[in-house]
Amino acid sequence: MRKLGLIAAASLLVPVAAQAKPLNELLLDKGVLGAAEMKKDAGPARLTYDNGPKLEFPAAGAEWGMNARLQSLYTYSDIDAGNDSSSFDVRNVRLDLHGSVMNKEFSWRITNDFTTDTDSGTSGSKLQDAYFDWTPCEGQTVRAGQWATPFGRQWMTENQNLQFIDRSVAAQNFNFGRQAGVGYMGNIGEDFSHQVAVFNGNSFNEGQNVSGQDPLLLAVYNAALNVMGSYNRSYEGDPTNSTGSAGVGLSAYYGQSRFASGSTATSSATGDEFGASFDVGYRGDGASLQLEGFYQGVDVDGNDKTQSNYGLYAQGGYFVVPQEWEVAARFGWVTFDEDFAGSLGRANGTTPSLSTTTGLDDVYEVNAVVAYYINGHNLKVMTGPTWLISNPKTGEDTTDFRYQVGLFGYF
Repeated sequence: MRKLGLIAAASLLVPVAAQAKPLNELLLDKGVLGAAEMKKDAGPARLTYDNGPKLEFPAAGAEWGMNARLQSLYTYSDIDAGNDSSSFDVRNVRLDLHGSVMNKEFSWRITNDFTTDTDSGTSGSKLQDAYFDWTPCEGQTVRAGQWATPFGRQWMTENQNLQFIDRSVAAQNFNFGRQAGVGYMGNIGEDFSHQVAVFNGNSFNEGQNVSGQDPLLLAVYNAALNVMGSYNRSYEGDPTNSTGSAGVGLSAYYGQSRFASGSTATSSATGDEFGASFDVGYRGDGASLQLEGFYQGVDVDGNDKTQSNYGLYAQGGYFVVPQEWEVAARFGWVTFDEDFAGSLGRANGTTPSLSTTTGLDDVYEVNAVVAYYINGHNLKVMTGPTWLISNPKTGEDTTDFRYQVGLFGYF
């Protein structure tokens, strides 16, 4: 019943597609498509390039495209409580296939990672995205499949469009990865967009490329508003030396989870998870500023206290040579409930442990980066240091240092 209730609640936010014209008719009314194109008389197939090869079939109203991304990275690490290391790696070696039919009314995307997945920490080839989109009318889309859960602005930003080599420690800690589900995305006017989705959830042994293990679900809502100009949230920094724009965003989630003790699921250990994030962003004339804050609450049945964790990051950058050389800095912070054993990246379905003497209290992150943009975010070189300071509930603080140099491509 809980699953049916969540699905019913989400469906109330989906507009009735039957009340709007089909996409083909809208395009015809607005003059985007002519009568000849509507009659599928738009000429032969053609091969174009849009950050990757695209094969178009105008007469059929269909297209098929492919993109590849790659990160080649060197990292030197100086770990306080472990061994130092020096390593060359390749990350995010991903192939992205996508296409559409019926003049983009139906579209699809399949993405696979052939190396260690920096989002989940697993190694080997792994499916990332696999979903269908149905756009029955302009600006209104229904999605079904697996994709990044829409909680948090930086988590939703593709790797190649980040301002730093990695996401902030806060964004990495407060997200639910990729999951299978169904969702709705829509625009209201030119300045407001939102989406709502329901996923399998955060129970033990659930998550990316895994079927649901119980009837408990996760519901996520995300909204974004332009407050000045047209603020594009899909990339960081200002590599195009744009005119000034600013935007704000809000995400929230709620779900039930079945927790585990160690490596064994305990059917009696269930609870609620809920949280929110808020972000503000500005870019213009080569300068950019982004701030995002997070809250996470976990309420395990039988515990008399809710675990409350918080996090934030603030980052800013400036192109000292417009569209080419950028310098940027970031501060990140995660703090854990004083009565629980805090740990970064708590695995799906792991029961929070009541403890005032083990685990982490706070984690701080300081980053700096110098980047040379060869072709915007599609081809760039980045280098810089990171300090990660961990404050345990007992014992001494530790400071881990790493220095990285990376070449990033998206083709």
